Amino acid sequence: MSQKDQHIDLFDKYQTNQLSENERIAFDERIQNDAEFSQAFEQYIAEVNVIKAISAGEEMQSIMNSDSKISLKPTIRRWLIPVSVAAAIALFLIFTQISQRNHNSLFNEYFTPYPDAVTSRNVGNGLSNALHFYSQQEYAKALEGFEALAESDTVEFYEGICLLALKRPEEALDKLNTIGINSIFRNQSQWFKGLSFLLLEESDSTIKSFEKIKALSKYKKQSLELIKRLQ
Repeated sequence: MSQKDQHIDLFDKYQTNQLSENERIAFDERIQNDAEFSQAFEQYIAEVNVIKAISAGEEMQSIMNSDSKISLKPTIRRWLIPVSVAAAIALFLIFTQISQRNHNSLFNEYFTPYPDAVTSRNVGNGLSNALHFYSQQEYAKALEGFEALAESDTVEFYEGICLLALKRPEEALDKLNTIGINSIFRNQSQWFKGLSFLLLEESDSTIKSFEKIKALSKYKKQSLELIKRLQ
């Protein structure tokens, strides 16, 4: 049995109260301490809800279609229609939540801030200070430092990554879109633009951005992987 199947079997038993008290305690502790296990359980719950919503919708539709054989009172039909609509809305919301989780999960899996490739060149103190905070993953402070500097490809590029790390993809795109085609950060900016679109759940724009990455870029392999997972 694969690990996924083992998880599903365990989740089923948890949901149907088939675990012993000690097993339930161990399960709850694992949910708290194991992020991957917790995410798998959330996905399981979402999929179960989808199945329930589909079943509810099909059952309502079956009842509605049976009026040729069974005469339903108007009051019953008035009750069935909103229930059917509610089931459809619930199904839509569940699929939306799954999509959001998938995009966020992919972003978290692939997003790694670009390394500080500038400080070693003995640049001015302002940029060095901003990059110091950047390297320490203090992105809000780094962003303040970058915003105080004159605009340049380097500043705009690292500002964009700070904004992306802070989960502000629209603002990140504004910065990354300023990177010109002749910039040394051209391919890197395309990668992080794609991740910005990914966080915005715009799969088509993500793919288009990744397709512009040159073959020799270190991001090409990752971009092809992500394109495949989004299609």
